Amino acid sequence: YPPSGAQIDYWLGSTPATPVQVDILDPTGRVIRTFSSEGPGETSTVEPSMRQMITVRLGTTRLPAAPGTNRFYWDFTVAGPWDANPARSGRGGPMVPPGTHSVRLTSGSYTGTQPLVIRNDPRVTRDGVTLAAVQEQYAHNIKMRDMVSEVNQFTAQIEEGRRRLAGAASAADTLRALEALRAKVVTPAIRYSQPELQAHIQYLYSMTTQADQKIGRDAISRFNVLRKELDERIAEFRKIVGPAAVSDDAAAGR
Repeated sequence: YPPSGAQIDYWLGSTPATPVQVDILDPTGRVIRTFSSEGPGETSTVEPSMRQMITVRLGTTRLPAAPGTNRFYWDFTVAGPWDANPARSGRGGPMVPPGTHSVRLTSGSYTGTQPLVIRNDPRVTRDGVTLAAVQEQYAHNIKMRDMVSEVNQFTAQIEEGRRRLAGAASAADTLRALEALRAKVVTPAIRYSQPELQAHIQYLYSMTTQADQKIGRDAISRFNVLRKELDERIAEFRKIVGPAAVSDDAAAGR
């Protein structure tokens, strides 16, 4: 994969009266990514890391829509996991595997589609990473992304439950049980704290999306362990605050 992604150029005869939209379609014709001239746009912020300050990009690319030639870059990723911070939600998605994709441009009544062929990095091929291995990695990373979304949504629901129950004397026992559950899911905001379930899931996702590689048995095994624990924590949450507490969307990782 080129580091900058796919350069996509399009020409507009005049300023469009309606939003310009670009859809990325996978080899089966399914839309896997959508960009719009009404998108939020990207920003950057500087945040601390373990060793130094780093620049973090937020938001989603906003398509240019000026008369004449327009250009933007797709970095070969699908949407990333859900995050409680809207600016972070959808960032850092898995890279798609090589194949013949399509780019569909819609502007007003016009719709046009062009093929986009993504090829494997020859350096990756030389290292013995096959197309089948990259496809398997992508399928695994999609499952991991969905589990990150699910645990993030679950955490948000725990926080909402805490806010709702705070100060209600009649709910003191329920709040204590919810606090005990939260301690198993959310890592304390103290440096060098022991990571809890949410952090473990996010870490595994970050490890398997760093480079094209065959997914190891240890990553698959770890996924299964974390999946089981998340299901147990959700079941515990439902017992504490009621069976309808976790929405269907959250339970499905959407």
